[in-house]
Amino acid sequence: MPWLGSVKAVLNLYLGGQAVGEAGAELLYGVENPSGKLAETYPISYEDCSSSETFGINPRQVEYDAMLKVISEKYITLPLYLMDHSGLAMQTTGFNDPWDSGQVGWIYVSKEDALKEFGGDKMTGALRKKAEDLMRSEVAAYDSYLRGECYGFELYKNGELTDSCWGFMGDLDDACKDMAEYLPDACKGMVAHLEEQNHPATIIKTLLKHAKIQVDQAAKAFEHAPRQQVIGEAR
Repeated sequence: MPWLGSVKAVLNLYLGGQAVGEAGAELLYGVENPSGKLAETYPISYEDCSSSETFGINPRQVEYDAMLKVISEKYITLPLYLMDHSGLAMQTTGFNDPWDSGQVGWIYVSKEDALKEFGGDKMTGALRKKAEDLMRSEVAAYDSYLRGECYGFELYKNGELTDSCWGFMGDLDDACKDMAEYLPDACKGMVAHLEEQNHPATIIKTLLKHAKIQVDQAAKAFEHAPRQQVIGEAR
């Protein structure tokens, strides 16, 4: 900003929301005072950054790289990145979003366990790839859970719950294929008619609906119990 020295102040109105226009006008005309409540500091030059003298040669980075080298002798590792913006997502590669994402940890497996799982006397590039692919699939399953891509089914007969199974992860097409393997033969064709709802019922409504079904079933069982007892005594 070569013009910075020619102005008395700089007003930054990013991420302001729907009221940013009115708020900006009040600040410009002196109706309100920003009062120095800025939560961030903007350096005028790179030298104003506290890390400018050590960036790229930080001894802590050297220690970190050395630690990873020691760990890699016995473990296979992949970085874990989390995106936290209007929801959660996780993967083993970066999200290209410096504001709402970053590395939060590692997923790892010992080379000893990998050899036991896949067979082999020593670690090879092919075995390493198998281990990394398996870890990526584990992260993908957890990512589906974080995104809410978790499905299940319930089967009813005459208004009564007869079977259910939950925990099918991934997109809807994959979940339908997996559900079809668990459904009775007479019900497998149902998955072809399933579709994702843009405005599904809230979890509270869903739980209340399920609770009502269970109460109705309990009421029917209670009604049948005395009748069966009377019939048994009559016999």
